[in-house]
Amino acid sequence: MKHTIFKERIPGLMVEQVIRDEEFNMDARHMHSEYEIYYLLEGERYYFIESETFLIKSGTILFIEKEKIHKTNSVAGKPYFNRMLIEVKEEWLEAFFQRLRVVTIERFFESCKIVELNKEGQKLVENTMLIIANEARERKIGYEQMILARLAEMMLYIIRTRQVFPLADKEGNLLSAKCLKVNEVAEYIQKNCYKKISLQGLAEKFFVSKCYLSRIFKEVTGFTINEYLTIQRVKKGRELLETTNYSITQISELAGFESVTYFEKVFKKQMGQPPFKYRKFRRATVKGKING
Repeated sequence: MKHTIFKERIPGLMVEQVIRDEEFNMDARHMHSEYEIYYLLEGERYYFIESETFLIKSGTILFIEKEKIHKTNSVAGKPYFNRMLIEVKEEWLEAFFQRLRVVTIERFFESCKIVELNKEGQKLVENTMLIIANEARERKIGYEQMILARLAEMMLYIIRTRQVFPLADKEGNLLSAKCLKVNEVAEYIQKNCYKKISLQGLAEKFFVSKCYLSRIFKEVTGFTINEYLTIQRVKKGRELLETTNYSITQISELAGFESVTYFEKVFKKQMGQPPFKYRKFRRATVKGKING
């Protein structure tokens, strides 16, 4: 059963706390334009980011870059978890990182991707998210400034104490040979999504049976192989829309889709608008930034 402790939303930011005591695999959009801060208070979860799988435990905070494929899944036999989450638009964070100067937004979210906190850090993060939720709910005078101040305090704390609270050891959190195999397959798909890829071909390439590969990939990442391949192809198509003048038909082929109709359908589903509108919107946004 799902129990939502709070969920508050203001323009450019959402904060929530959810407790679940049943098997749950995230089925919402798997990449979005917001940066994400995920804090696990209790329980254990698989967390899949781009092409890597991690086991995260209570007291761990994750910083996930915008437009990164990610998904959280249940650990077998351990359905209970309690987590807090912030989704925040880049414009909320820009001023802080510009004034900080020592690190960019992108570098922070990459280098501090997974951090295991001690008791002091856990208390600070929990209190910060509770205060942000309260400010977003009550919206008193200066609430946006208060939220920004709390976000800045939390991220500065992480930056200052990274050497004390190291990045979670990737090798220690990749649970088994099964997870290593899944990560190898995911990385291959990520780099070769524009090619013709089949379950049979992947099974032969990585020396496993089709049934076994299909099962462990879904179990560890939460995606079927076809779902993950399609998401990567959409990302490739989006990149081509932003950086080239190729036609939509050409882009669908270069991204690995067999049909432009299917490309348009899945692109709209994942990105919220069809390819030609996405290209127009992105170019207008870039032009506006340059003129501004």
